[in-house]
Amino acid sequence: MFKKTRIRLVLLNSIVFVFLLNGLGATLYFYMQYKLYKQVDSSLYEEFVHLRNGHFADLFHRRMRGAHEPERHMTFVLWNNDGQVIQQIPEDTFDSNDLMDLRPSLTKESVQTITVGNQSYRVYNVPLVQEQMPFASHVPLGILQLVYNLEPEQNMLHNLLFVIEIGGIISGIIAVLAGFSSGTGSRSHSTVMEQTTAVCCRCFP
Repeated sequence: MFKKTRIRLVLLNSIVFVFLLNGLGATLYFYMQYKLYKQVDSSLYEEFVHLRNGHFADLFHRRMRGAHEPERHMTFVLWNNDGQVIQQIPEDTFDSNDLMDLRPSLTKESVQTITVGNQSYRVYNVPLVQEQMPFASHVPLGILQLVYNLEPEQNMLHNLLFVIEIGGIISGIIAVLAGFSSGTGSRSHSTVMEQTTAVCCRCFP
């Protein structure tokens, strides 16, 4: 009876410990996700501000040299008010089916995460209003999308999640083993104390 109770206590303590550890791991994961996405959003906004300040022509320079860039994490997609693609830079980033998944459903400024195929993208949708954005005077007004490939951030989060999961499993095993070892040690200590008490009673009646 005592042995069953001890096993239940050890398992209960181990489960509580694992839940606490997983809670801390989940907190760390979502905090890192928030920080990474916030950094991406800041990069998208800074890029848009750069364009708004009169550097819209830089997009066409990127179009010319885009094929020579080994890594391209940001793509620009211009949509007209009818939901048709005017231009994407670099041109070969998305095919027509992928572009349909990216087509903005809102006509106001927004930031969202969109999955195209097996890849996630952070998308900043900006309405082109000529009165507020002089750089758009020579293109049809519509929506400008700044699309950021989240592959580096996703890989980092996946690695972090893997480490948290492995750490949780190892910690759970250690907690169970430590609980049983503690119980064995306590029982051995009690036996030694009982034997010592018996000897003392015989020596000093």
